Amino acid sequence: MNRIRHISFFLIASFALAFLVFGDALWGRSILAPVDIAPALWAKFRFVDPASNGVPQNQHVVDQLSYDLPLQSLMHEAWRHGEVPWWNPYSYGGRPLLADAHCNGADPLRVAVYLAVPDFVLAYNWTRIIHWVWGSLGVFLLLRRTGLRALPSALLALAGEVAGWKTQLFGHPWVEGALCWYPWLWLAWEGLRLRKSAALTTGAALCVAAIFFAGNIQSHAYLPLFALAVAWGWAGRSAEKWRQAVKIIAPSAIAGGFLAAPVLLAEWELFRLNARHIQHSSMEIWNTPLAFAALHPWLLGTSRTGSYGTSGIGALGFLLWAGSAIFPLAALGLRARAEENETQRGLRRTSIALIVGYLCIIGSPLNSTLYARYAGFPVLGLLLLAAFGLLRLATTAPSRAFVRATLLAAVLVFCSGDLIARVIYPHLREKYAAKLESRMMNDGYGGRSATLRAAQVAAVPGELSLTNPTALTAALSLAAAALALRARR
Repeated sequence: MNRIRHISFFLIASFALAFLVFGDALWGRSILAPVDIAPALWAKFRFVDPASNGVPQNQHVVDQLSYDLPLQSLMHEAWRHGEVPWWNPYSYGGRPLLADAHCNGADPLRVAVYLAVPDFVLAYNWTRIIHWVWGSLGVFLLLRRTGLRALPSALLALAGEVAGWKTQLFGHPWVEGALCWYPWLWLAWEGLRLRKSAALTTGAALCVAAIFFAGNIQSHAYLPLFALAVAWGWAGRSAEKWRQAVKIIAPSAIAGGFLAAPVLLAEWELFRLNARHIQHSSMEIWNTPLAFAALHPWLLGTSRTGSYGTSGIGALGFLLWAGSAIFPLAALGLRARAEENETQRGLRRTSIALIVGYLCIIGSPLNSTLYARYAGFPVLGLLLLAAFGLLRLATTAPSRAFVRATLLAAVLVFCSGDLIARVIYPHLREKYAAKLESRMMNDGYGGRSATLRAAQVAAVPGELSLTNPTALTAALSLAAAALALRARR
C-alpha cells in the first residue's frame, strides 16, 4: 500500500513540475517546438510574425522545426486514419518514413497518444510530456531499489526530469523516446537476477522491443553498451557471474529484437542502401575533460551564445547536468559502504560503469559514430550515485578535505563566470564575432542570421555571469550543498 501511495504522490509531483516547465502547452495553447525560428530567419515565413526582430527566443537546434514537426503532423494524420506511415510521399519525391527512424514514429507511447488524441498540437505536446513522466517514474522506482527513502528518491528523480540532456536533445525525439525505457529495463533485469519470473522476462522483452521501436540505428547501439554496464555491475571480474548475467540479459534482448523485427529490418535495409562518410574531429580527445564542466556548464556558454546541439563545446557540460548539487553527492556515493548488500553493490558499480564508459567514448573516435546523445545513461548513473551518497551521509560524516573541496568548488563557480564574462571575454569578443560571422553563409539561413549572431555575441556576459538567474540558482545550489556537508560534520 505504501508503494502505491509513494508512486501516486510522485506522479502528482511530476505532473506539477511538467505544468511549471511546459505551461500552457499542456492544454494546447502553444506547441513544444521552436516555431519562432521560422519568421525570424526565413523570409518565406515572415508572415507568421511580421514583427519578429530576427532574434528568436528559441536559439537551439532547428531540426525540430524543419524536420521533426512536419513529419509528426504527417504521422499523426496517418495513424488517425488507421494507416501505418511507412512512406513519406511529400519529401524528395517520396522516401521511407518509419524506416528513417529519427522521426520516432513507431514509439509505442507516441502511437498510443496519436491514436487517442485527435488534435495534433495536443498529441504532439503530450507525447513529450508522457516520455518525460514515464522515464522519471522508472528512475524513481530504481532509486528506491538503492534503499533510499521515498522523498529524497522523488527529489532526485525530479532533478533527472529537468536534466540538461533532455533540453539539449529536445529536437531529437527518438533520444528520450528510447532512453525513457531503460530504467524500466534495468528494474526488470534486477528482478530477474533475484528470481526467475515469466512476468519479468516478458516485461524485459517488451522494454527491449519498445527501445527498438522508439529509437533508430544509432540508438540501437546503446543497448549493448547498457547491457555491458549492467553485467559488469553484477559480475565484476567473475567469469561465472558473467555467464549468469548473459543467461539473464540475452533471452529478453533477443525476444525484444524479434518483437521489433518489422521496424528493425526496414531500418537495416535503409541503412545498408545508404552511404555515410564518418568524419573524425580533432576536438574529440578534449571532449572528456570538457565534460567535467557539467559542475557549472554555463562557463562554456549556452545556446544563446552560439554553443548549441551536441557538437557545441557548451553542450558537453549541459548534457551531464542534473543540478550542481548532484556532483558532490555522487562523489560521496562512489565508495562502497560496509553494510552494502549485493543489489546495492550491483547498482553502484553499474552506475560507475555508465559514467566511465560515456567519458571514454566521447573522447574517442567512437564519438563520431555514437555521438554524445546517450548522455541519459551517465546522468542516470549520477542520480543513483547521489542516492548512495545520501545513504552514506545518514551514517557517516564527510571528511574535512571533502568538505573543503566542495566549498572551494562553490567559490570558484561564483567567481569564474563573472571573471570570464567581465575580464577575459572583452578581449576575445571581436574574434568570437568573426567566428560566428564566418559560419553564417553555411548555417542554412542564407545569411539572414546576422542579427541573431550579433545578439549572441552581445549575450555572452549575461549568460556566463551570475546575472543569469539559472546560473545563479545552480551556483547557489552547489554552495548550499557545501554548507550542508559542513554542517553534517
